[in-house]
Amino acid sequence: MNAAGEVENFLEKPADPPGLPDNPDFSLVSMGVYIFNAEVLVEEVIKDAKNQASKHDFGGDIIPQMVGQKKVFAFNFQDPATGAPSYWRDIGLLDAYFKAHQDLLGAAPTFELFDPEWPMRSRPQLLPPSKFITGGRPVAVEDSLIASGCIIEGTVARSILSPGVRVGAGAVVEDAILWDGVVIGPRAKVRRAIIEDGVRVPPGFSIGYDPQWDASRFHLTEDGVVVVPNNARLED
Repeated sequence: MNAAGEVENFLEKPADPPGLPDNPDFSLVSMGVYIFNAEVLVEEVIKDAKNQASKHDFGGDIIPQMVGQKKVFAFNFQDPATGAPSYWRDIGLLDAYFKAHQDLLGAAPTFELFDPEWPMRSRPQLLPPSKFITGGRPVAVEDSLIASGCIIEGTVARSILSPGVRVGAGAVVEDAILWDGVVIGPRAKVRRAIIEDGVRVPPGFSIGYDPQWDASRFHLTEDGVVVVPNNARLED
Protein backbone atom coordinates (compact mmCIF):
# COMPACT_ATOMS: atom_id res chain seq x y z
CA MET A 1 0.00 0.00 0.00
CA ASN A 2 1.09 3.59 -0.52
CA ALA A 3 1.66 6.27 2.12
CA ALA A 4 -2.05 7.12 2.10
CA GLY A 5 -2.97 3.51 2.91
CA GLU A 6 -4.42 2.72 -0.53
CA VAL A 7 -3.77 -0.82 -1.73
CA GLU A 8 -1.72 -0.82 -4.93
CA ASN A 9 -1.24 -4.57 -5.26
CA PHE A 10 -2.66 -7.66 -3.56
CA LEU A 11 -1.07 -11.13 -3.63
CA GLU A 12 -2.80 -14.10 -2.03
CA LYS A 13 -0.30 -16.33 -0.18
CA PRO A 14 2.69 -15.84 -2.53
CA ALA A 15 5.56 -18.30 -2.12
CA ASP A 16 8.05 -15.45 -1.84
CA PRO A 17 6.22 -12.42 -0.43
CA PRO A 18 7.77 -9.03 -1.23
CA GLY A 19 9.20 -7.07 1.70
CA LEU A 20 8.24 -3.58 2.79
CA PRO A 21 10.14 -0.74 1.07
CA ASP A 22 11.60 0.46 4.38
CA ASN A 23 12.03 -3.04 5.86
CA PRO A 24 12.60 -5.85 3.34
CA ASP A 25 12.56 -8.48 6.12
CA PHE A 26 8.85 -7.89 6.79
CA SER A 27 5.71 -8.11 4.65
CA LEU A 28 2.15 -6.97 5.16
CA VAL A 29 -0.35 -9.81 5.46
CA SER A 30 -4.12 -9.75 5.03
CA MET A 31 -6.01 -10.54 8.24
CA GLY A 32 -9.03 -11.63 6.22
CA VAL A 33 -11.25 -8.94 7.78
CA TYR A 34 -13.02 -6.87 5.14
CA ILE A 35 -15.46 -3.94 5.25
CA PHE A 36 -17.39 -3.08 2.08
CA ASN A 37 -19.95 -0.56 1.01
CA ALA A 38 -22.92 -2.87 0.43
CA GLU A 39 -23.55 -1.86 -3.19
CA VAL A 40 -19.87 -2.35 -4.05
CA LEU A 41 -19.83 -5.81 -2.46
CA VAL A 42 -22.93 -6.91 -4.39
CA GLU A 43 -21.47 -5.61 -7.64
CA GLU A 44 -18.12 -7.36 -7.14
CA VAL A 45 -19.64 -10.69 -6.08
CA ILE A 46 -21.90 -10.74 -9.13
CA LYS A 47 -18.94 -9.91 -11.36
CA ASP A 48 -16.91 -12.69 -9.79
CA ALA A 49 -19.77 -15.20 -10.09
CA LYS A 50 -19.79 -14.66 -13.86
CA ASN A 51 -16.05 -15.33 -14.13
CA GLN A 52 -15.66 -19.02 -14.96
CA ALA A 53 -11.93 -18.91 -14.20
CA SER A 54 -12.46 -17.60 -10.66
CA LYS A 55 -12.24 -19.72 -7.54
CA HIS A 56 -14.71 -17.31 -5.92
CA ASP A 57 -12.41 -16.43 -3.06
CA PHE A 58 -12.14 -12.99 -1.44
CA GLY A 59 -8.36 -12.99 -1.12
CA GLY A 60 -7.65 -14.85 -4.33
CA ASP A 61 -10.17 -13.23 -6.67
CA ILE A 62 -12.51 -10.53 -5.40
CA ILE A 63 -10.02 -8.21 -3.68
CA PRO A 64 -7.43 -8.45 -6.51
CA GLN A 65 -10.06 -7.61 -9.14
CA MET A 66 -10.96 -4.47 -7.18
CA VAL A 67 -7.41 -3.13 -6.76
CA GLY A 68 -6.85 -0.34 -9.27
CA GLN A 69 -10.54 -0.27 -10.17
CA LYS A 70 -12.16 0.72 -6.87
CA LYS A 71 -11.00 2.51 -3.73
CA VAL A 72 -9.33 -0.20 -1.67
CA PHE A 73 -7.57 0.79 1.56
CA ALA A 74 -5.71 -1.24 4.18
CA PHE A 75 -5.76 -0.59 7.91
CA ASN A 76 -2.36 -1.10 9.51
CA PHE A 77 -3.20 -3.09 12.65
CA GLN A 78 -0.55 -1.80 15.03
CA ASP A 79 -0.20 0.03 18.32
CA PRO A 80 -0.25 3.74 17.42
CA ALA A 81 1.99 4.56 20.38
CA THR A 82 4.75 2.01 19.77
CA GLY A 83 4.24 0.92 16.16
CA ALA A 84 4.31 -2.71 17.31
CA PRO A 85 1.83 -5.11 15.68
CA SER A 86 -1.40 -5.48 17.64
CA TYR A 87 -2.56 -8.94 18.68
CA TRP A 88 -3.90 -11.14 15.90
CA ARG A 89 -3.74 -14.88 15.34
CA ASP A 90 -4.97 -17.18 12.59
CA ILE A 91 -6.62 -20.00 14.56
CA GLY A 92 -7.63 -22.12 11.60
CA LEU A 93 -5.54 -25.02 12.93
CA LEU A 94 -6.20 -26.75 16.24
CA ASP A 95 -2.67 -26.22 17.52
CA ALA A 96 -2.95 -22.50 16.76
CA TYR A 97 -6.33 -22.43 18.52
CA PHE A 98 -4.74 -24.06 21.57
CA LYS A 99 -1.79 -21.65 21.60
CA ALA A 100 -4.10 -18.64 21.29
CA HIS A 101 -5.79 -19.70 24.51
CA GLN A 102 -2.42 -19.99 26.21
CA ASP A 103 -1.78 -16.38 25.16
CA LEU A 104 -4.54 -15.36 27.60
CA LEU A 105 -2.87 -16.90 30.66
CA GLY A 106 -0.19 -15.85 33.12
CA ALA A 107 0.65 -12.66 35.00
CA ALA A 108 1.63 -10.85 31.78
CA PRO A 109 -0.46 -12.47 29.01
CA THR A 110 0.30 -11.83 25.36
CA PHE A 111 -3.32 -10.75 24.92
CA GLU A 112 -4.86 -8.98 27.92
CA LEU A 113 -8.58 -9.68 28.32
CA PHE A 114 -8.81 -7.21 31.20
CA ASP A 115 -7.87 -4.14 29.16
CA PRO A 116 -10.63 -1.55 29.85
CA GLU A 117 -9.90 0.06 26.49
CA TRP A 118 -10.95 -3.15 24.73
CA PRO A 119 -14.36 -4.15 26.15
CA MET A 120 -15.68 -7.61 25.39
CA ARG A 121 -18.93 -8.01 23.46
CA SER A 122 -20.31 -11.48 24.02
CA ARG A 123 -23.55 -13.35 24.66
CA PRO A 124 -24.64 -12.73 28.27
CA GLN A 125 -25.49 -15.79 30.36
CA LEU A 126 -27.42 -15.72 33.61
CA LEU A 127 -25.27 -18.07 35.68
CA PRO A 128 -24.28 -18.20 39.33
CA PRO A 129 -20.70 -17.33 40.31
CA SER A 130 -18.15 -20.12 40.25
CA LYS A 131 -17.37 -21.81 43.53
CA PHE A 132 -14.53 -23.83 45.02
CA ILE A 133 -15.36 -26.69 47.38
CA THR A 134 -12.63 -28.20 49.52
CA GLY A 135 -14.61 -30.97 51.21
CA GLY A 136 -11.52 -31.82 53.22
CA ARG A 137 -9.40 -32.14 50.06
CA PRO A 138 -6.96 -29.56 48.69
CA VAL A 139 -8.31 -27.33 45.90
CA ALA A 140 -5.86 -25.36 43.75
CA VAL A 141 -6.27 -23.02 40.76
CA GLU A 142 -3.13 -21.70 39.04
CA ASP A 143 -2.79 -19.34 36.05
CA SER A 144 -6.27 -20.12 34.72
CA LEU A 145 -9.44 -18.42 33.50
CA ILE A 146 -12.63 -19.70 35.13
CA ALA A 147 -15.99 -18.72 33.63
CA SER A 148 -19.24 -18.36 35.57
CA GLY A 149 -21.15 -21.33 36.90
CA CYS A 150 -18.16 -23.63 37.43
CA ILE A 151 -17.69 -25.90 40.45
CA ILE A 152 -14.13 -26.89 41.26
CA GLU A 153 -13.19 -29.53 43.81
CA GLY A 154 -9.80 -30.51 42.39
CA THR A 155 -6.75 -28.91 40.77
CA VAL A 156 -6.79 -26.63 37.72
CA ALA A 157 -3.56 -25.27 36.23
CA ARG A 158 -2.88 -23.17 33.08
CA SER A 159 -6.35 -23.94 31.75
CA ILE A 160 -9.47 -22.20 30.51
CA LEU A 161 -12.84 -23.37 31.82
CA SER A 162 -16.01 -22.38 29.97
CA PRO A 163 -19.35 -21.78 31.73
CA GLY A 164 -20.80 -24.62 33.77
CA VAL A 165 -17.71 -26.82 33.95
CA ARG A 166 -17.33 -29.14 36.94
CA VAL A 167 -14.02 -30.55 38.19
CA GLY A 168 -14.55 -33.36 40.68
CA ALA A 169 -12.76 -34.06 43.93
CA GLY A 170 -9.13 -35.07 43.46
CA ALA A 171 -9.27 -34.45 39.68
CA VAL A 172 -6.37 -32.69 37.94
CA VAL A 173 -6.78 -30.46 34.85
CA GLU A 174 -3.59 -29.05 33.32
CA ASP A 175 -2.99 -27.07 30.10
CA ALA A 176 -6.53 -27.72 28.90
CA ILE A 177 -9.48 -25.98 27.27
CA LEU A 178 -12.83 -27.21 28.57
CA TRP A 179 -15.94 -26.16 26.71
CA ASP A 180 -19.40 -25.50 28.20
CA GLY A 181 -20.78 -28.06 30.61
CA VAL A 182 -17.79 -30.42 30.63
CA VAL A 183 -17.71 -32.66 33.70
CA ILE A 184 -14.39 -34.01 34.93
CA GLY A 185 -15.10 -36.89 37.28
CA PRO A 186 -13.40 -37.39 40.66
CA ARG A 187 -9.73 -38.44 40.45
CA ALA A 188 -9.70 -38.04 36.64
CA LYS A 189 -6.63 -36.48 34.99
CA VAL A 190 -6.65 -34.26 31.90
CA ARG A 191 -3.55 -32.73 30.34
CA ARG A 192 -2.93 -30.82 27.05
CA ALA A 193 -6.44 -31.37 25.78
CA ILE A 194 -9.39 -29.61 24.16
CA ILE A 195 -12.62 -31.15 25.43
CA GLU A 196 -15.78 -30.06 23.66
CA ASP A 197 -19.10 -29.15 25.24
CA GLY A 198 -21.06 -31.62 27.33
CA VAL A 199 -18.40 -34.33 27.52
CA ARG A 200 -18.37 -36.28 30.80
CA VAL A 201 -14.99 -37.67 31.78
CA PRO A 202 -15.55 -40.64 34.12
CA PRO A 203 -13.94 -40.91 37.57
CA GLY A 204 -10.30 -41.97 37.40
CA PHE A 205 -10.14 -41.55 33.60
CA SER A 206 -6.89 -40.19 32.06
CA ILE A 207 -6.54 -38.04 28.93
CA GLY A 208 -3.22 -36.67 27.68
CA TYR A 209 -0.87 -39.05 29.48
CA ASP A 210 -0.47 -41.85 26.91
CA PRO A 211 -0.18 -40.53 23.31
CA GLN A 212 -0.60 -43.95 21.74
CA TRP A 213 -3.74 -44.69 23.73
CA ASP A 214 -5.11 -41.18 23.13
CA ALA A 215 -4.51 -41.44 19.36
CA SER A 216 -6.41 -44.74 19.25
CA ARG A 217 -9.56 -43.04 20.57
CA PHE A 218 -9.34 -39.33 19.82
CA HIS A 219 -7.77 -36.86 17.41
CA LEU A 220 -4.18 -36.00 18.34
CA THR A 221 -2.71 -32.82 16.83
CA GLU A 222 0.86 -32.48 15.56
CA ASP A 223 1.82 -30.81 18.84
CA GLY A 224 0.28 -33.61 20.87
CA VAL A 225 -2.94 -31.89 21.95
CA VAL A 226 -5.81 -34.36 22.49
CA VAL A 227 -9.19 -33.30 21.06
CA VAL A 228 -12.28 -34.94 22.55
CA PRO A 229 -15.39 -34.20 20.45
CA ASN A 230 -18.78 -33.43 21.97
CA ASN A 231 -20.27 -36.72 20.78
CA ALA A 232 -17.62 -38.80 22.58
CA ARG A 233 -18.89 -41.37 25.09
CA LEU A 234 -16.20 -42.25 27.59
CA GLU A 235 -16.52 -45.42 29.65
CA ASP A 236 -15.33 -46.00 33.20
